[in-house]
Amino acid sequence: MGDIVKVELARPRNRLALANDSQYHGYRSAVLEFLYQRQQHPAA
Repeated sequence: MGDIVKVELARPRNRLALANDSQYHGYRSAVLEFLYQRQQHPAA
């Protein structure tokens, strides 16, 4: 289990515009950090 992240990005999303969106990068970083931490400590 992990944290619930409320994503407040407008829909529909333009992938090219997201490349320069600091809010998107914050969400992406949080998700990747969670996944990397989980990989280091897999559930038994």
